[in-house]
Amino acid sequence: MSRRVPGFAVLAVALLAGAPAAVAAHTPPAATPAPARRTATAARPAPGARAVAGTQDAAALAAQARAAEDEGQYARALAALRGLRRLTSPDADLELEIALDEARTGRADSAWARLQSPVCAGALADTLPPQRWRLFGPGREKSWLSGAHEGWHWYVARARAELALRLGRWDDAVAAATLAVRARPMSGREHLLLALAAGRAGDGARARAEADRAALLDPMLPEAHYLSGLWAWRAGARDAARAAFEAAIAVDPGDRDAALALVRLRLPSAPPDSLPRRFLRGPRRAGMITAPDGPKIEEDTPQDQLPGLRGVPGVTPPDSVKANPTYDKSLYVEATVLVDENGRAVLVDFPHFTPQRMPAGLMNALVRAARQWTFRPAMRLGHPLRMWINVQINLNP
Repeated sequence: MSRRVPGFAVLAVALLAGAPAAVAAHTPPAATPAPARRTATAARPAPGARAVAGTQDAAALAAQARAAEDEGQYARALAALRGLRRLTSPDADLELEIALDEARTGRADSAWARLQSPVCAGALADTLPPQRWRLFGPGREKSWLSGAHEGWHWYVARARAELALRLGRWDDAVAAATLAVRARPMSGREHLLLALAAGRAGDGARARAEADRAALLDPMLPEAHYLSGLWAWRAGARDAARAAFEAAIAVDPGDRDAALALVRLRLPSAPPDSLPRRFLRGPRRAGMITAPDGPKIEEDTPQDQLPGLRGVPGVTPPDSVKANPTYDKSLYVEATVLVDENGRAVLVDFPHFTPQRMPAGLMNALVRAARQWTFRPAMRLGHPLRMWINVQINLNP
């Protein structure tokens, strides 16, 4: 299954062949319609006309909210969403979006309470067919108007887990992160979040296993390497801890936590660092759905120049994967990559995969390859900016 981020480039890549295709054309988003205005002298409309006007007002507010989110103006988006809520019937997708923008504007307690509401709890229990297990895409604002849950239950689980970690609700964080891992078992970020929650809740064995799993599945996450190193240090495995800290620094040379831990590890009497509470740091915080840092993967970032892929190193699946009789040699993957202002890939996101469809060794190889991709950064008003783009990958035999 694949998806396309709205308005973003789609780069076709045959990794073993190393042949990039042309960048898709970009169509700018349509202008946001203004809300309908009523005048004091207007004639009294018929009931049917009022219903049509209300529908138009709701659609206009939904469009305003989406446009504000695309610009990272989450307070303005929240105001529009609250106005929309007064015009529509209860809708889990709308409640979730309000909770996300509440969290992004510092209203963590309000967002947490909203995510516990019956309508959001119902969305969390709504597994839906696997064809619907996908991230938000083009026209996401339409789901806020339908009065029915159309999204993915993973969003509620992840939002709860992030907020519970922020609020120090460790057991709640473990419960929500466990559901997020079940929804996206091959995502290293989900395992990292569960590792943080389990460690804070006092389950060291589970926390270490999840941290190691996160580092395996997503070697682009210095936070995962650092946390894996902390647990190795606590277990007395100093060589493993050193290797993990060095891996974190190799991914992000500016990772201060890993650098300090590496220095303190050389001191025989120094105790291991305390467990972190932060999920993602720096530009990677764009991968948190409740943080204000952007761009978010579903947002149509305004830009004047799309990123361009400069180089594609080949990928060779590990022998353990190629020897697996269930390995699909013709696997097609569409990755969504966050490219920073310097043209580096800092996060990579994949659609839902089962462990059978995407073995851990292959996921590790794909992410390692993405680390080596180089891009021409996106530009806006003469300045480089971060942006998500899609890269299509075909694994040839």
